[in-house]
Amino acid sequence: MAAFNTHLRVGLAVSGALAIGSIVAGAALGPAFIYFGLGTLGSLLPDLDADNSIPTRVGTGLISVTAAFIVVYLLVGRIPFPPSIPQPLGMAGIWLVTFLLFRYPIFAILIRITTHRGLFHSIPAGIFVGLATVAMSSHLLVTSLTKERGSGQTKYRPTQAMYKAAYPRRFY
Repeated sequence: MAAFNTHLRVGLAVSGALAIGSIVAGAALGPAFIYFGLGTLGSLLPDLDADNSIPTRVGTGLISVTAAFIVVYLLVGRIPFPPSIPQPLGMAGIWLVTFLLFRYPIFAILIRITTHRGLFHSIPAGIFVGLATVAMSSHLLVTSLTKERGSGQTKYRPTQAMYKAAYPRRFY
């Protein structure tokens, strides 16, 4: 079985090679870094459904923190607090409650409804994620290779020939 380090190393190697290949092919540095980051992140997805895996712990922590900040952002100035509770302290309390709610009960529900080597570690999931990644990456690569200048700003617009090169089996 491949562990976290194996998934990470293979993801780094393959994503790095593909990012370098896209730069050699003429892509801009920005999309190449995006390919590298998304490829590395995607290599960690098979262990997402393991109960105590590093991607699960980090992912639920990031989701919990993000959800807490979003809730606080949406509620700032909309909740009247009593005079004895300053607004920053009240917002910190709302942030903490939201974080704890997302971190523990929702994480516990996810653990109960998923099994390791289940949906995320299956061949159909790998095929779906692979095809989606290829589709998005090829679109980003095609749009990064062509520039159209007009009205004072740079617009990226792929040409028909670029689409035919990226999608050779597609009918036009």
